[in-house]
Amino acid sequence: MIGGYLSSVETITLVVILCATYGIQDTNGGSLVSDSIYKDNVIGVNDVPSFINSSETSVVTSVGQTAYLHCGVSHLSDRQVSWIRSRDLTILTIGLERYTRDRRFTAVHADGHEFWGLKIVDPQVEDSGMYECQVSYHDDMEKKLKLPFQLTVLESRARILGNRDLYMKEGSLVELECGVENVPAPPAYIYWYKKDEVISYTNRPGIHLSILEQNNSLVSKLTIESARPDDSGNYTCAPANALTDSVLLHVVIGEKPEELKKNANSSSEARSAVFLCLVSLAASAMFL
Repeated sequence: MIGGYLSSVETITLVVILCATYGIQDTNGGSLVSDSIYKDNVIGVNDVPSFINSSETSVVTSVGQTAYLHCGVSHLSDRQVSWIRSRDLTILTIGLERYTRDRRFTAVHADGHEFWGLKIVDPQVEDSGMYECQVSYHDDMEKKLKLPFQLTVLESRARILGNRDLYMKEGSLVELECGVENVPAPPAYIYWYKKDEVISYTNRPGIHLSILEQNNSLVSKLTIESARPDDSGNYTCAPANALTDSVLLHVVIGEKPEELKKNANSSSEARSAVFLCLVSLAASAMFL
């Protein structure tokens, strides 16, 4: 009772008692006071926050790809949602406020919605681990709701099949296949570059790009029909949100590719031997 007047909860309680005592019913034979009003105002169910069932408590992403953790809370009232990194108990956010110096972490929330998110920009492999969505409240004593989330950050990378140095004879058919390892989902795109230029069908006739499905993963295939010497160069496979991979294509004229490669390797070995000899001479001179 406040100042001689009954509060709303006291009034409803009194009505419930009177209805129960005197058997007061509505015209349909039901109670004049609904169960929901009684529960919400007398028992106080709406005062206790709870998590909304969510199956998205395990999130897998790639290095550099923005990740979101979503936590649904009902009956939050004036309480605040906190995000905690479990491994070091760092408080990342409370409500919409950031409590860490790492600006990659941001709390996101839209007015009128029950979901609170943790946005992680440019995640790295070391960000993998457990995170907790927490809500503190008082119910006779202080309590905490905790919902764990598992974040896995993969270092996705392209992988071109075959040798890093590819020797082909002029007029040969060149096929380069690129798969993507450690990806949470198929990449949105896979680009091919020759040096710094994106390869497309308009580069020259005889170049084809295609996507294949192998072993439940996507493979991008670059085909060059009747290779020419000016097709020689560095080719790079660049999927979305993944590290790139490159090969060096040599298109040779007249000489067999195997012989040219052998000669190139011999020249490389000779240069290495000369370099090692010079290093040895320099080291010997230091002790004279």
